[in-house]
Amino acid sequence: MASEVPPSTRVISKDVIGSRKWLELSEITYKDEENKERSWEMVARKTRKRTMPGDGVAVIATLRKTLHLDILVLVRQYRPPLDRFTVEFPSGLVDDGETLEEAAVRELREETGYVGTVKHQGPVTCLDAGVSNCTEALISIEIDGDKPENHHPQQMTDDGEFVELLHVQVSELLTRLNEFSGQGDVIDAKLYAYAVGISQRTHVAHARV
Repeated sequence: MASEVPPSTRVISKDVIGSRKWLELSEITYKDEENKERSWEMVARKTRKRTMPGDGVAVIATLRKTLHLDILVLVRQYRPPLDRFTVEFPSGLVDDGETLEEAAVRELREETGYVGTVKHQGPVTCLDAGVSNCTEALISIEIDGDKPENHHPQQMTDDGEFVELLHVQVSELLTRLNEFSGQGDVIDAKLYAYAVGISQRTHVAHARV
């Protein structure tokens, strides 16, 4: 059972320090567990609406084709805040009035060109709770590689959005991510944790044989 938040722990006020088109920097005043007032700086997305279930989605997209090994569809792109290329799950923001599943299917189609079916929706999770209130949900989508619409996928990226597609065998995911890291790319934390989980599960399965 989750522990309850002490009644005294709450945000008292939020003062906006700076605001631009997409992001807002604020200073929060809050009370801690000992009822002491403290301050905290935070960043928030300005795209969030009250109707949104979360800020964004990340898509675990598995490409399955008859007589072929399962492939994970990933993306590689330049991220200005890091000044590096990153390897990530296809991802994006949820539009106002859109469900998480709808956003995941749309983002997969736009960034990769693939059309898939949602198999599992995870809970809304935090991304960097010490810095931002941004949230994201992991959505698993299966791509039927035998369907004609997935034979020659065409990306539908926005102007100025450059996304490189990567196709990685699920069984080789951790090894490939380490290779990308060794070449200077930054690996998304969610993706790397997923790869470690697959690797550990494989080791346990082999140990039981």
